[in-house]
Amino acid sequence: MKKALLLGTGLLIVILVLYFLIASLVYPSEYVRRGILWGESDVYDYQKFPERKIEPGDNPFQFEINYEDESVQAFFEADPKIDDLDSFLAETKTQAFLVIHNDRIIYERYFNGGERDSIVTSFSVAKSFTSALVGIAIHEGYIGSVEDPITLHLPELEKRDVRFKNITIRDLLMMASGIKYSDEVPLFHDDGAKTYYYPDLRDIALTGTHIAGHPGEHFLYNNYHPLLLGMILERSTGMIIPQQENTDNSSISRLRRI
Repeated sequence: MKKALLLGTGLLIVILVLYFLIASLVYPSEYVRRGILWGESDVYDYQKFPERKIEPGDNPFQFEINYEDESVQAFFEADPKIDDLDSFLAETKTQAFLVIHNDRIIYERYFNGGERDSIVTSFSVAKSFTSALVGIAIHEGYIGSVEDPITLHLPELEKRDVRFKNITIRDLLMMASGIKYSDEVPLFHDDGAKTYYYPDLRDIALTGTHIAGHPGEHFLYNNYHPLLLGMILERSTGMIIPQQENTDNSSISRLRRI
């Protein structure tokens, strides 16, 4: 029995080593290394990736503070799955939970070691910033409208598959582009890992995306969308984030010129 167990373990190790070696031949070694060593994403991933500091503006907006703890707690605790809001948030590994209404912070709690000045990975908060920048770029004339086909700014996609020209900026913003996205396939091959650990996200968004359906028909959470939107912003404005010394006062020009 012990011999069979050792044999099985050894065989599994050989298979895993071969799998990782093959993956290294197909994908960049840095991508494979990140997938092996970093594992599942977490709030401390900001410590692993390169960073660029974004300085605050001269007159940052300040939310008013007017806590309404009891009313907020009562609202959430109306859900039969939640007996006590604070306990629920702590048990679900929440680090920060804020409720903002009419530009007022009405509820603010921190859990599991989190504090107001804690640094954590932003994850999909970045999507909200990206959509806001798209709106600013439209307002300032860098982008025509959300109805622009994405190939107007990313012609490489149409050269690879003409169907990309049917996708609009709105489709990306609404998570309904028809672009294939699956995170239920083996390690390294799933799109979730590629859009998180791949060392050149621009490249994987331009060369690794494929059409799976018609745009505008179905919602599908897809991390290729913010990557494509980011490149559309770069191409249309000629800027990337950030640059402190830029003296232009327009909102979009607080990005850095390429």
